[in-house]
Amino acid sequence: MQRITVDTLRALEACEAQIRLFAAVYPDGVDVTPESFTTAHRAGLNVGWVLVTIPDLFRGAAFRTAAIAERRGYEYARWVDKGPRDDTRAAAIAERRGYLYALYVDRGPRDDTRTAAIAVGWGYEYALDVDRGPRDDTRTAAIAVGWGYEYARWVDKGPRDDTRAAAVKEGRGDLYALYVDR
Repeated sequence: MQRITVDTLRALEACEAQIRLFAAVYPDGVDVTPESFTTAHRAGLNVGWVLVTIPDLFRGAAFRTAAIAERRGYEYARWVDKGPRDDTRAAAIAERRGYLYALYVDRGPRDDTRTAAIAVGWGYEYALDVDRGPRDDTRTAAIAVGWGYEYARWVDKGPRDDTRAAAVKEGRGDLYALYVDR
């Protein structure tokens, strides 16, 4: 079993505020267990940073379950599992991180992560970075949150009546005329 102490955090160059909080919660350090992971998260410690910095300490089903319970499914999948799983994907979607999961863990589009991204206003980013091309659902979502001009320029890469109307409404009609209608 591994143990984390204030000295461990200093050696890993954790920020001083987190070191102070850790010292207050665990003055003598702590053994790394799923229970201590949960306690640390609930105490306000940045467990996402720990997953990224020392992922090998957190391998295994019990840690995955704890990470998912503490709304850290995306970080666990990306940094510890280093690959997709249905349980961490579902957790990431619930955490409003479907776009990040698709981009960095699945490394490709899926209907469930796209729908989740659209639901939280990330349709443009999903189309640009994950789908790498236009779709009616991501375009409609982008227009709804004020990204019609960007969608036309960077995803559609050409003019459309709906994105032009949105760009004019967004106050970017001049940019649309200059860069999209050309």
